Order: sequence, then structure tokens, then C-alpha cells
Amino acid sequence: MSTEAKTISVPWGKSSRVNRRWIALLVGVLVVLAAAFLVSQRMGNARAATTSLQTAPTQRTTLVATVNAAGNIQAHEQLNLNFQVAGQASKINVSVGDKVKAGQVLAELDSTDLALQVRQSELALKIAQAKLATTKRGADPNDVVAAKARLDAARKGGPSAADIAAARARLESVKKNLADVQSGVDPITKARQSLDKAKNDLWAAQIDRDGIASKSSGYQLDSANLRVANAELAVQQAQQAYDAAVANQTNTPLAQAEVQVRDAEASLAKLLNTTYPQDVASAEASYKKLVDGPTAEDLLIAEANVETAQINLEQAQLKLKNARLVAPFDGTVTAINLQRGQQVGSSTNAMALASTEHLEISINMAEVDLPKLQLGQEAQISLDAAPGKTLNGKVTQIAPAGVLQQGVVNYPIIVTLTDVDPLVKPGMTANVIIIVERKENVLVVPNRAIRTQGRQRLVTVAHEGQQIQVPVQTGMINDTQTEIISGLKEGDEVIINSTTASSSARGLGGVAGGGPVFVGGPPAGGAPGR
Repeated sequence: MSTEAKTISVPWGKSSRVNRRWIALLVGVLVVLAAAFLVSQRMGNARAATTSLQTAPTQRTTLVATVNAAGNIQAHEQLNLNFQVAGQASKINVSVGDKVKAGQVLAELDSTDLALQVRQSELALKIAQAKLATTKRGADPNDVVAAKARLDAARKGGPSAADIAAARARLESVKKNLADVQSGVDPITKARQSLDKAKNDLWAAQIDRDGIASKSSGYQLDSANLRVANAELAVQQAQQAYDAAVANQTNTPLAQAEVQVRDAEASLAKLLNTTYPQDVASAEASYKKLVDGPTAEDLLIAEANVETAQINLEQAQLKLKNARLVAPFDGTVTAINLQRGQQVGSSTNAMALASTEHLEISINMAEVDLPKLQLGQEAQISLDAAPGKTLNGKVTQIAPAGVLQQGVVNYPIIVTLTDVDPLVKPGMTANVIIIVERKENVLVVPNRAIRTQGRQRLVTVAHEGQQIQVPVQTGMINDTQTEIISGLKEGDEVIINSTTASSSARGLGGVAGGGPVFVGGPPAGGAPGR
């Protein structure tokens, strides 16, 4: 049985239409898959950008603004002490490190000579005061009577007062010699003793005069010279008496003494009956001065002498006082530069004193920071010598004028430590942070979150997957944070990474070409979602 192959033929037109439908379907599927892939890729990029954003919450805190500087600890008062007069150190009453009080005597010079000068000045003042009182009181009535008698005697041709006084002194001397002879005393021995005493009195008067001549003049020196002259006269008279005693030692002492008395009495009587016209003018002047009383010039001179003596006394007392080294304030002795027995002068720095209980820091502040500073502002102080320790202080002095150093103007500022710590010593290096402004419970964001556009300040807020720029009003600013007065609320997440913000906005916004979403302003109460 034979088999026959059968051929089935399909019309060409119908097969072509089927193929075209399949091709179109395949192309459509491919297009859909490609679109889905692109969307998925872009969504993935957006999620990656979103996860790379750096944000920070808006929060309330205490905002503090500060300025910083460095300086060295120093005592509020520190001084090198020296004596105001030269001399030899006799006492040192303190040691280095001793705490002393104001007015305490730290050291003393030998003041023996200075004390004598004070005593001498006191006596000179008393003499001047007595002279002034005598001048004001006027002449004593007895002096007037005596002056009148001398004037009458002079007018009668009488002797001078000096001659009469010498004759009377001679008479008294020989009378005393007669009495000594009669009592058995050796005249030569007695005369020698009188001569020695007269010489000693002369030496004392000369020493006193020389001391006064080196310090003063006028009435005091005149009085001293008069005392010396009287002492010299007494020596001459004593010498004459001694010579006479020696010359007459071979004669009968009693008879000789009696002859001397008679001769002296005759000499005095002769003087009283002798005429000396040259003494009349002097006697008249003396009498007139006593009767008329002191003149205005006499009073002025006497008062000036008292004032001069008072000044001399005060100067002597001041020199005696300056022989002591006295602490001018409470403090600690930081150095002693003298030894007992050492000769010191007014330029010798004997000791150093510092008020270590009151420490401060002198710092230089730039002129741009000066407007921020005020007296009384708090400061925090750290020391290189005490890591981890923080002390408190306050601004106590701001220089009214700047100091130009190497072309830069700085203003010296004093910060006083309010904490007392025995570990803190003058000279230590200190780092000072001055709190120039403080606000409590204020809304803040990081400084990096703030951007400026023209005159407007903007913050980018991350809200429901979008970035929204919000205008804000700012206030106080420190090194890291800015106060937000209006435009945000507590808890808002602000973006501080501006580099990824635009790519994130492109992905989330779905706007061709990318870029952030800008709004005219936040809804009432702040950023979106309030």
C-alpha cells in the first residue's frame, strides 16, 4: 500500500499578520521592563542620597558666647621695698614666705644717731618757743629798772657793764679763796680744780655749738656762740686765779688772801667811780628797747625761729621713722636682699612683698573683641601647671586706651581670681575664657545649618522626605550654635550637609533637572508639620 505525502499550504498573507502581533507584544514588554528598571534605579539613588544627609534637631539649651586669651598670674599688689635713709641694718624681723600685715615692721636700721638728732631738735624747739614767749611778754619790770640804773650810771661816766661784772667776779673769787685758806683748803689745788672744770665746760660748749652750726643758723647759733664766749672768759679767769695761786705760794697764804680781797674791793670801787662815755649810747638803746617792747620784726623773727625748729624736729622724726621698713599692705614676703650688719642706702631693694591672697591675670584683648567686654563679666581660668583644674574669676579692669605692639592694637584687661587656691602662684601661665553673653532656654541650631541669601537667613528642614528652605530670624551666635528667634520649632530636623541636599531634593521632588523645593515661607507657627 503506497503512502502519499500531503502538502498543506497556508496562505502567505495570514501568517505575516500573526508575526507582526508577536513582535509588537515583545517590544512592549521590553519597554515596560526598561521603564521599571529606570524608576527603580532612580528611587535607589534617592534613598542613598537621603541616607547620606547630615541633620541635627532644633533644641533648647543655654547659649554661651565667650572670648579667649592667655596671660600670667600676678599679685594684685607687688612692690620692692627699700629704706628711705642710709644706715646699717640692725634687725630683720621676717623670713621669705612669711605673711605680714600692713604696718608691720619688717626690718630696722641702727637709729642711735637719729634718735639723738630728734632729742636735740626737741630741745631747740623748746628754746625757740621760750624765746617767742619772752618776746611776746615784753620786758620784765626788774629788767627795766636795772637798765635804767645802768643808763644813769653811764650818763654819770660809770664803767661798762662788762668791766663791772669782771671786777665783781674777781672780788667773789678772792673772797672764796680767803674762805678756803681760812678753812685750811690748799689754794693751788682748789684753783687747779676750778681751771679743769672751766676747760671742760668750754669743750662742751664748743661741741654743742659745732653741732648746731652744721644744722641751723640764727638765734640758736648766736646763743651757742655766746655760751662759748662765756666759757672762754671763765677759763681765762680760772687760769689767772691758778697762776696767782702758784705765784703766791711762797707768801703767807692767809695774809696774801686778805691782800687780794682788799685789792679787788678797791678795783671795783674805782670802776664804779670811773667815767666811760662810750657806754651811754649802748645803755640808752638797751633801755629804750625794753621800754618800747618787742617790734613786729622781733615777733616775726621769733615766730620764724619756732617754725624752723618745728620743721627741723619733724625732719628728724621722719628720718627716725624711715629707719624702719614697714609693710604697706597685707601680703607675703617674696624676697629678702639684705643681711644684719649690712650697710644699705635708699636705692637698695631690701625686700619684695606681694599680696598673694589677691591674684589676677593681665591679658591682651584684640580690638574686635573689646565691644563685647564689660566689667564684672565671669571668667573661667585653667592653668598649665594644674591640668583639669578650673578656677573662677571676673573682669575687674578694662584699659581705656589700646597699646600698639608690632602694628597690632591690643587692650590690656585685668581678670581677678575669685577662687582662692594655695596651689596658684604668681607667674603661672593661665588660659582665660571670658563669658561675654549668656541666654537660658533658647532655641538653637548648628551654625552650619544657617545659610545667607541676600539679606535673608535660611535653614533647610527635612520634612516627610522633602527638603524645605525656611526663612528664620536669628539672635545670639557663638562659635558653634545660633539662636533661632522665629521660623522653627523645637524638634525640627535641620540639614547641615548642604552638598547632598540638592541631589536628595532632585530624587524626592521628581522634578526634571533636580533642585530643592522652595516655598514662600513656613506655615503659621514654623516649618511644615507644625
